[in-house]
Amino acid sequence: MYKTNDTIVALATVPGKAALNVVRLSGNEFVLKLYKTITKKREFPKANFAHLCNVYNKAKIIDQAVCVFYKSPKSFTSEHMLEISTHGGKVIVQQIIGLLLDLGARQASPGEFTYRAFINQKIDLSQAEAINAAISSSNQISSFYHINSIRGGLSKKIKKTQKTIIEALTIIEHELDFNEEEIDFLGEQKITEILQSVYNNVDKVLDSSFFQEKDTNIRVAIVGVPNSGKSSLFNLIVGDNRAIVSKIKGTTRDTIEGIITYKNTDFTLVDTAGIRKTKDSLELLGIEKTIEEIKKASIVICVDDKDPKKIQTKIKKHLKNKECLLVLNKTDLFSSVPKTKGLGISCKTGSGKRGLLTLLSTSVQKNTNEYFKKYSLFLNKRQFLILKELLRGVEKALKEYKNNKDVVVLASNLRGLLSLFDDLLKPVDNQKIINNIFKGFCVGK
Repeated sequence: MYKTNDTIVALATVPGKAALNVVRLSGNEFVLKLYKTITKKREFPKANFAHLCNVYNKAKIIDQAVCVFYKSPKSFTSEHMLEISTHGGKVIVQQIIGLLLDLGARQASPGEFTYRAFINQKIDLSQAEAINAAISSSNQISSFYHINSIRGGLSKKIKKTQKTIIEALTIIEHELDFNEEEIDFLGEQKITEILQSVYNNVDKVLDSSFFQEKDTNIRVAIVGVPNSGKSSLFNLIVGDNRAIVSKIKGTTRDTIEGIITYKNTDFTLVDTAGIRKTKDSLELLGIEKTIEEIKKASIVICVDDKDPKKIQTKIKKHLKNKECLLVLNKTDLFSSVPKTKGLGISCKTGSGKRGLLTLLSTSVQKNTNEYFKKYSLFLNKRQFLILKELLRGVEKALKEYKNNKDVVVLASNLRGLLSLFDDLLKPVDNQKIINNIFKGFCVGK
């Protein structure tokens, strides 16, 4: 996929108008040669120190920059690395990168720095995936779990279990290669215990992890009867006329989503179809989707213009382990708002919006903290499927060994399990998987 024996260069910060930019290089001794050429310094830079220097294109000064040199292997890529912090804007950085390319560096492809870190065994594949996911994080939950994976959260748990299988397979292979008198046998009970331990460990990883293909925001569903102001409330919070508002009951027949950011808290708000008895097949389909959204949501807003508690009672069986907020709409029509009926709001005047957003922000933060308590890891789809396959593989190995006590078959099954562990952390035999993962990175990472 990538060449790994040359020096690469890329902008590591977001392009555009900013206070500064960072140009990143990685490679062999040529990195040092480039440093001396563009700074006109006679000596190599001291590693891990910030060096103030002018950047020259021949006799012309392009910029005054700060250079930090990371000496191999003590760098992100395990190669020599140089990071040049320049003044912001595209003109300066284009000149510097253009100069480095003219001098023999190569423009890095997306994910190439992280790829070199992976190839040079500074990180495994699960950590590489977490780096890209952390960069793309849009909320506290995903950011927390991806940073944990970058620090080796998943890797440490998996490698410990992998080591158990390697040790068992080593002894079994010896049993097959030598006479009974020359080695100590594991024994039937010990083998069963090892396999059961591996199963329990993988199952524990799955149990303490949560898997979502997308959207790790806390989901908040707005629920109510038709024409109670659900769509108006959605539009008020989102700040846009995303949902159709009509006096005709049953107008909303599908869900509409919007991502809300309030006081540094992100959540996904969902407008749903009104719940009522109906014979309209399309409306019934919308109501089914509403029930699905209630099940997926962590927080449910029950909204009504008379008594939101009735909505709460109507959907009570779907509210297990969910926080329910009662909102009384159309308070502009009330002479006084009964406190027992929930938080008062008027979608027409906007009265009560700030109070609702504050309440939602507090509830979302509370639910976010519950995620942190309940789960220790986040799995992407690839990792989730491999771990599930590992469980099935251990079950198969355990069942076959109990049935026939054949260590040859057992050894074959254990090698298959180790192959799955490799797929999870370092699939050296599947370049297609590696290519797909790294091409999704941004340039400069």
